Amino acid sequence: MVNAAATAEPSGSAPSLALQKLQSGEIGLDEYLDDRAELAIAHLKGTIPEEQLGVVRDLIRERLRSDPVTVELVRQATHLEPQPDTSA
Repeated sequence: MVNAAATAEPSGSAPSLALQKLQSGEIGLDEYLDDRAELAIAHLKGTIPEEQLGVVRDLIRERLRSDPVTVELVRQATHLEPQPDTSA
C-alpha cells in the first residue's frame, strides 16, 4: 500500500505525486485510489480502532471510485475510468 504520509503535497495547481505516478503508469488506478483513501484517513490513525479505520477507508475508497466528479477528474487526468469494484 502507498504510504500516505510520503505522498502528502502542499495544495496548489501542480498534480500530486500519486497522480503523476498514475499518469506515467508507475502505479495503477487501484493504487492511486488506495493512496487517496489513506491520505483522507491519516488524521484518524491512533484515534479510532483499526477495524473502524478499515471501514472508513473502504467507504472513502468506494466513494472515490463511484463519485461522478472524481471519475471525471481521473478520466481527464489519465484517460482511465474507474471500473465498478466486483470483489465484494
